[in-house]
Amino acid sequence: MDRGRMSQSLKVRIPLERVGVLIGPKGSVKTHIEKRCKVKLWIDSDTGEVEISPTSEIEDPSFLLKAQNIVLAVGRGFSSEKALKLLDDEYLLEIFDLRGFIGRSRKNLMRVKGRIIGERGKTRRII
Repeated sequence: MDRGRMSQSLKVRIPLERVGVLIGPKGSVKTHIEKRCKVKLWIDSDTGEVEISPTSEIEDPSFLLKAQNIVLAVGRGFSSEKALKLLDDEYLLEIFDLRGFIGRSRKNLMRVKGRIIGERGKTRRII
């Protein structure tokens, strides 16, 4: 994926099953991210690697980070509609490794995730 401006590019890897969501129908999600953030996305559908590079039109370097957060959110299971809300400065993506708080026990991990998500996603919606 050598595209020239490697020092300014960001790379993210997402699960292969989420690549289609990131691209969207007829490339609509990918195009929307590229236009709004003024970046170029190179998506390797064999590895799930996504390279995010600024275009010459980018005015604010924070758009590069916003594009990265959108890609990460889609990779973590958010719908493209919800991930695109990260374009608004009111929204933020923060990913926690729960294993650092509760250990490696799968049972404890499922219990804590259940509490965070809540009954039918109620707690998650409130957050």
